[in-house]
Amino acid sequence: MNATRAGLFIAGLLLLTGCGYHFPGGATSLPGGGTKIHVRAFANATQEPGLVSGLQRAFETEVARRGNFEIVAGGAADVILTGTIRQVDIRPVGFSQSDEALQYETVVTIAARLQNVRTQRIVWRIDHLSQNDSYGAAAQTVVTQSSQFQEQSSLSESNLEQLSDVQVSESQRDGALGRVYENLARELYNAMVEDF
Repeated sequence: MNATRAGLFIAGLLLLTGCGYHFPGGATSLPGGGTKIHVRAFANATQEPGLVSGLQRAFETEVARRGNFEIVAGGAADVILTGTIRQVDIRPVGFSQSDEALQYETVVTIAARLQNVRTQRIVWRIDHLSQNDSYGAAAQTVVTQSSQFQEQSSLSESNLEQLSDVQVSESQRDGALGRVYENLARELYNAMVEDF
């Protein structure tokens, strides 16, 4: 019985692969061909400074982590990725009884495109890709036992108690932006290699 199930499972996988199905992010060439990508600094169409380097670093880390493609200088690239950080919204989503903002949500929206270096044609584009994350804006709203806080925060629980709400909010905001960059980088990579 086990051999029969194993055989059916393998046959199902072969059928799926024969139909063109593959696992997300597993492509071996970029839209427009090749494996070498140059990432230009994204334009920042927002009033929020300092966004570009964090997003670029996150995307380059994602490409390196996946291992299918190589980040190179412009002259050695098969394709060039360019884009724009179109919008950043930081809005309160949780309030105290006295209407003090205790929780914020950060939403970042980007657009991106790939250009084939040889033909100069745009071979892929996405006009609207958004990711969001939320964070506590006061010490009493930060869950210090969460894996997210323990893995990503540069603060300890005792440090947190010594900071003003403004300092806590800024620190938590930076962490939320970092998570948004990571999520955007992963989604951008998947959309790009799957040619969505």
